[in-house]
Amino acid sequence: MGPKYIGKDGNYSANISLKVAWGSDLLLTLIKQCLPNKLAKQAWRLFDNPNSLLGRLLKHRYYPRNSFLEAHKGHSPSLTWQGIHWGRKLLLKGLRYKIGNGFHVISGLDPWIPGHDEFKPICYTRDPSTPVSTYILDTMEWNLPQLHQDFAQIDIDRILTIPLSFYQSTDRLIWHHNTNGFYSVKSSFHLATSISEKDQESSSDDYKTWWKFFWKLQLPPKVKIFAWKVIQNALPVATALHKRKVIDSTLCTRCKSAWESIGHALFSCKFAKSVWKNTKFQIDTHHAMENHNYQTRLSAHQHQQTDLNMRHQSTISTANDNILFQQTRDDIVWKPPPMNLLKMNVDAATNSKTLTLGIGAVVRNYKGEIMAALSKKVQGCFQSDEMEAKTLFHILNWASQNQMSITMVETDALRVSSALNSNHNDLSCFNDLITDARCLLSSFPRVTVTHARRQANQAAHGLAKYALELDEDVS
Repeated sequence: MGPKYIGKDGNYSANISLKVAWGSDLLLTLIKQCLPNKLAKQAWRLFDNPNSLLGRLLKHRYYPRNSFLEAHKGHSPSLTWQGIHWGRKLLLKGLRYKIGNGFHVISGLDPWIPGHDEFKPICYTRDPSTPVSTYILDTMEWNLPQLHQDFAQIDIDRILTIPLSFYQSTDRLIWHHNTNGFYSVKSSFHLATSISEKDQESSSDDYKTWWKFFWKLQLPPKVKIFAWKVIQNALPVATALHKRKVIDSTLCTRCKSAWESIGHALFSCKFAKSVWKNTKFQIDTHHAMENHNYQTRLSAHQHQQTDLNMRHQSTISTANDNILFQQTRDDIVWKPPPMNLLKMNVDAATNSKTLTLGIGAVVRNYKGEIMAALSKKVQGCFQSDEMEAKTLFHILNWASQNQMSITMVETDALRVSSALNSNHNDLSCFNDLITDARCLLSSFPRVTVTHARRQANQAAHGLAKYALELDEDVS
């Protein structure tokens, strides 16, 4: 039957060979992409748990006098060691130091500055072997005059995003590309993919030509920035905000019938489609949102059309944002504590230009009377959750020094309140700041920390914003 069929269709066997060859190439590609991530995971396990049985065996054989990260492949290595050594290359690209006291991190040589590909300073004028502790004050804040003397401004801006903990003084290497500091195959895969894409982009003349054309478009700066965020998949749509635990739902704020991704908000939502219908563009709304392929779609238009296209997308996004903020519930109000108890509300605000953090707190009794309040400006421009945790630490320290009998603490940072009410621990800076807050909370017997919606935390929020305008603390 087989030969008879092949006789009828002479291309059958050739097609089978092509499919097998194509499948083999795909399999090899997948292996090349996935294998380093799996091997890097084994390398992380050896690094994180050097006293394991495998770790002790490999150390005795391949690196008896140095650490795993410094070990060489050696002569006649086993296949196991060759694979782990290969995976270690990818692991090293994602490791950076989390700063504790800074004594064990070398400023000019070690990877410790987030935001740079190699986590090292771009410009450093001092002896490279200077420890990072040189730039940390006794108050666990960065020494700004010393930083300005030795680092470039681009490095200083990144350094000020590193929060310093009072009680966690150990410097240690963490996996930068996961929020908890632990290695994961998923984050490693994304890192390897981004490295590969950067290599391709750097050698792609078309890519450079497109961006050169894009930045020369006669558009307002805010429209250009918006379009750049679209291409970089960085718009604050509902799916992104939900992933960061800012909002509770991923539903589209307009149509309420699908997840609000960037593609949905700009192209496939029925409200977005109605906008596109009133323009002269012929947009394939299905393919426009597929695989985030926005740059390819935009490149298909002429220069003048691209100008208008960007403007329409920006208009749609602005309309969606207005709808989202108009849905604020007016019935959410601050609730007083039980009789004879005190409730403290805390909040934070930041100024990204001056790299400062404003903290605000208000203490009220069961009648709603204000018993104490604080506005204070401190150094730093951290991630939102780190900012809120750092704020809580400063406010608890203030309350403790003033011997306040606080029994209830409210914050509008859900992740902070959840972390304080759980026993979870990880390697992140956020976890260290939570540990700081826990240490201070232990001096307040029977205190509880709960989450409050932003509308019920307006007093503390106003004090935090006011703090950014101050030159000294107000309480």
